[in-house]
Amino acid sequence: MQSINVADDNSTYKSVRGILYNKSQDTLIRVPPKYNDTCFYIPFSVVSIEDFAFEGCHSLQSINIPDEVTYIGDCVFEGCHSLQSIVIPNYIKYIGECLFMDCI
Repeated sequence: MQSINVADDNSTYKSVRGILYNKSQDTLIRVPPKYNDTCFYIPFSVVSIEDFAFEGCHSLQSINIPDEVTYIGDCVFEGCHSLQSIVIPNYIKYIGECLFMDCI
């Protein structure tokens, strides 16, 4: 899967450039495993990253998490084999289990 597309009139979810968010865009739900970019900048509107959000995104080498994020769920970066750099802000209140499972 390279892209997640949600109808504009969906009352629960929203997709932006193929990435799945909740409607208010304060929760990042899923980045498709075949996401092609090597860098990902999480939007400043996001305060929560759901479980398995980046699972299997093999192309990603770096992820920048803004200070607004306070919650990072379980296994968020599982299987991100190319991940080399990640910036986690100081204001995180919760980091789930197995955050970097199966990362090299």
